[in-house]
Amino acid sequence: MESNEAMANPCILQNLGNRRRWPRTVDEAVERLLTTIDVKQIPRYDSRSAFVANTHFILGMYVRNTFGLWQGNESLLEECGTEDPDEASQIILGVLWRRVRDA
Repeated sequence: MESNEAMANPCILQNLGNRRRWPRTVDEAVERLLTTIDVKQIPRYDSRSAFVANTHFILGMYVRNTFGLWQGNESLLEECGTEDPDEASQIILGVLWRRVRDA
């Protein structure tokens, strides 16, 4: 890695220390989001695609950074069926949308 990357972005270095706490599955990631954020603050969208598109740059960024998708959380990426952190965060957000909608 990473030393150059970590020096350019101290959040990466901090997140590497949290590697053991990264979620390993989509369900675990969604459960963590549900306990971390106020679901009442999540905008209600009629479609999954609208929710994912409108939360990509805020909540999606939080997912990608906090859950180690850019730092090598291979278990979660594999669970999402992709190597791309953006796609993985979209899958996680889609499951979150469904859980909030069905609640």
